[in-house]
Amino acid sequence: MEHVAFNEFYSLMNIAGIIIVEDSVEFDLSRKSVMYDCLMLTNDEKENLVTNISDEQIKNKLIKIFEVYSECKDQFIWDSVPKRDVEFYIKKHGLDELKNAIENLTEDEVKENSELFQRFGIGLKIENAIGYRGLLDGSKEDGVSLPLRIYKDFSAPDLKCMEEDWKLFSRENKFFLCVIDNFMGGEARGKDIIDELYANNQARKSGVCIVLSSQQEDITRKTDEMYVGFVNKSTESIDDEIKRHLIMSQYKIMLTMLKNKRMDSLKKSFYYAASNMNVAVYLSSMAKDEGITNHEILNEWIDLREKYYTYQDGANEIKRMILLSSLFERMSNNVSSKEIENNDFEAFQRFEQYDYHVNEFMTPPMTGDIFYIKGNYYLLLGQECDLSIRNGRRKNPIAELVPIKLVKNRDMGNFKEKYNYEKLLLGKFLDADGKCCNISIDCTKREVIDNEIIDLCAFNDFGKSEICLNQELKIEAKYLLPIEWQQYYENLKIHLLNLKNKYDLIKEHEEILGFNVVQLVNDMGASHNNRLVSIIDFSIEDNVIKYDVKRICRIRNHVLLINKMFLEYRGRQAFNTINMDIGRNTSYAIEIMGSDERVAGNDVTVILTTSRKENENIKRRDWIINKEDILRTIKNVKPLESEKYEKVFEEMDNSILLESNTGNIKNAIKYTKLSTNDELILKLQLLK
Repeated sequence: MEHVAFNEFYSLMNIAGIIIVEDSVEFDLSRKSVMYDCLMLTNDEKENLVTNISDEQIKNKLIKIFEVYSECKDQFIWDSVPKRDVEFYIKKHGLDELKNAIENLTEDEVKENSELFQRFGIGLKIENAIGYRGLLDGSKEDGVSLPLRIYKDFSAPDLKCMEEDWKLFSRENKFFLCVIDNFMGGEARGKDIIDELYANNQARKSGVCIVLSSQQEDITRKTDEMYVGFVNKSTESIDDEIKRHLIMSQYKIMLTMLKNKRMDSLKKSFYYAASNMNVAVYLSSMAKDEGITNHEILNEWIDLREKYYTYQDGANEIKRMILLSSLFERMSNNVSSKEIENNDFEAFQRFEQYDYHVNEFMTPPMTGDIFYIKGNYYLLLGQECDLSIRNGRRKNPIAELVPIKLVKNRDMGNFKEKYNYEKLLLGKFLDADGKCCNISIDCTKREVIDNEIIDLCAFNDFGKSEICLNQELKIEAKYLLPIEWQQYYENLKIHLLNLKNKYDLIKEHEEILGFNVVQLVNDMGASHNNRLVSIIDFSIEDNVIKYDVKRICRIRNHVLLINKMFLEYRGRQAFNTINMDIGRNTSYAIEIMGSDERVAGNDVTVILTTSRKENENIKRRDWIINKEDILRTIKNVKPLESEKYEKVFEEMDNSILLESNTGNIKNAIKYTKLSTNDELILKLQLLK
């Protein structure tokens, strides 16, 4: 596990105090040892300690000690203070006022309050605290100690004091760490203590509990409200084990914070949606233009609102969640996938990559849909605007598909080695038979199909490409589909009914005509006979036209990447055009050395190449400029020189090619091409 100090844990976890329930800890209750810990208490802890002392004389003596220490604490270098002997350090450095205040408190007065000091962890021999040393050492930093409570028993008075501590350490949404020894007085008391913690609302919400024991005990408790971890006292890396449980406890804390924040934001989102029905109506009307359902666009609207409120109102909580989540990285190397997987983990991963509800919700076909066609799998690709029906029609009458190959897990290694920027490998795919496998998507191959065939998959909740010619659209489908698709369904019925009638008529008179429908389609050429499934390749059963096509699911997250890969392959540059240059028109300014004047607004053609990297350095590309721009600039800036240069340029073409970064024009002008902040500048030095 990557090293994280205990004090860093306490800071990131917002720990306000540590409670230890252990009967074998040892104390040194001499005055010098007690003062060592007392001076390191926070100001609030000093006040709590003094409040619990009943003897007014002792109370006043402690108050005096704390007041004097506050005046000279800047002179303390705590790393140089001997453990449990602060009086030696005070005498050595001549802090006489503090020395006198401490000596005014007698050893007997210290012993008189030994029970209270022990409860506050004052005088604890940390070096002898087996299992606790690391977390206790980490509670002290730069002369300040984290509030500590020690209980050597679990009696009724102890429980009452514990409840006070739980309340104190839970203020201002802070948390406390409770470390319990399972065996006290020879009896297993861990479960009783945990039950009391769990029964207390404040402790259940803010407590992080770790049980230490020399015997393996199954008394851990991990709920969405409370985390209890178990650590064996005999383990060699006990500090790392405690840290691991501290990290795991953050899941409960993060979950609670996230739940509260998101539930609050979600309530606001739905309230906003209910109060702004006009916006909802407008968005619904826009859904058909975007090619999605009302449900999808309203869902996205509410999701966006929820995220907006979460970030707007919860910046502090989000920052805290980011800090807590960073702790998970420290233990990621120690947790295997088998340890974290549960029964629905694979299904959850599949849900992340694929949407298997598109058929159930009768969603119109869209890029990313996977179809099972004649025993093979294909992926629908294309721009959403091209696939959407607008004003009753699409831009393109055909849909483009790329083939998908099923890959078994044992073959994954071989396939990964062969992959490049034209293929993609995805896992957790559930095929038409319900078997889980991987899929290989090949963007270098393309098939086409009539849109009508895949559109039929949207009119039933099985995703089958079929339509009943004498049946109206079901009410459920009518309201699940976009409004335009209701009329589209009727048009499809008429279109396919006419197709069927003509198909039957030609088939009936094949002998007289001397050809059949298939021959007719083939003779019509590539515009009709290159389809993956021909529009006439249907079967008829009970007046239902059926195609051997079924929609399986929709890819969620990788659609944009796959579409990009497909379009880049389709639009790749032909080999014999690689070296062709392309000109880009832009403007540039001319400066003449020796003058501060700059003449802008001149037109230049920059010759680009097919290399994006080379095109980034524009000053190194060839420029084509107009000689009139140079002559006009000379006339404006150096009017006495203009006539001379007009004669030099008289026989030159209007267009001048500037190839090098710097060079000469007719040995009369030296030029330098510059490019700063996307501005092109041509600097001229007149040589004649």
